[in-house]
Amino acid sequence: MKRLALIFCLISIFQVSGQKIKILQDAIFVEYGKSISSFDYSNSSGVNLDNLQPMSKNYFRLGYNHDWYFSNKSVLQPNRFSFSVSLDYNNYGAQGSNDILYNIYEWDLDYLGLNLAINYDLVKMRDFTLYITGGASSDYNLRGTQMINNQVYSLENVEEFDPFSFFFKGGAGITYPMSEKARVYVQYLYSTSNIMKDDSPSSLEQLSIRNHSVGAGVLVDIKGFKKKNFDSQ
Repeated sequence: MKRLALIFCLISIFQVSGQKIKILQDAIFVEYGKSISSFDYSNSSGVNLDNLQPMSKNYFRLGYNHDWYFSNKSVLQPNRFSFSVSLDYNNYGAQGSNDILYNIYEWDLDYLGLNLAINYDLVKMRDFTLYITGGASSDYNLRGTQMINNQVYSLENVEEFDPFSFFFKGGAGITYPMSEKARVYVQYLYSTSNIMKDDSPSSLEQLSIRNHSVGAGVLVDIKGFKKKNFDSQ
């Protein structure tokens, strides 16, 4: 970690020397894609349900993005940090069966989340830019159902499906400029939730959700570009 911190400090020193162009961009973005979620579930006796299978669902994201450029050459250099905040609609699910009791299970959950993320451009290849992203979200459970042998049960007030959950996220993506005012991107994101537990003293029941998502989106500039030149000190 100390070596990484030193490297980032050296990069910052080299970038602020000489002439520097600072560009701010504010944009709104929309994103839509597919996700594959899986549940890590243990019952009240602490026995893990191993045969749960992941399910493919959809997600939608609407947000605001703020970019910082620092370069002594060109705004196209891959050295941009950006911060984003978004509202995310996520649908999670899993299915499985019990070979002893001949039961078939299926969960279907809808969450609305407030997501915060920091992105960093790694490599620029012609007009394409590879970036990495990391963040966290607080998600509210809008709706949840469990189906057992074609019987549907509501998960409202079930402790393992508390109204609020937290997800930690990381991934990477590629952007491509459509014009000076817009760019498109594709992104992969992995997320995992906090462990949700049954608060009963005698229960070992708990649940966590893991999710892989791939989506595409577009960012549209809402304020335009502002340029300033700074002479070297």
